[in-house]
Amino acid sequence: MTQGLINGGLYLVNRDWLYSLGLPPVCSFEKDVLESHVNKGRFYSYVSDGYFIDIGIPEDYDRANRELGDSYNN
Repeated sequence: MTQGLINGGLYLVNRDWLYSLGLPPVCSFEKDVLESHVNKGRFYSYVSDGYFIDIGIPEDYDRANRELGDSYNN
């Protein structure tokens, strides 16, 4: 199993700052904002040791349903 940090979760962004970037209507937040501006502004993160599974991969989505069941709906 590969281990490391992943980027997933919640972003809190100042709307005026985001609009000031002049991004096109369709863009990648990770590439066009985070990677392009990380050295130009104040970015903070929180590292968690909690459970994570990438449900964007069909096999892992099925695994998450098996492992978590209805526990995430309660």
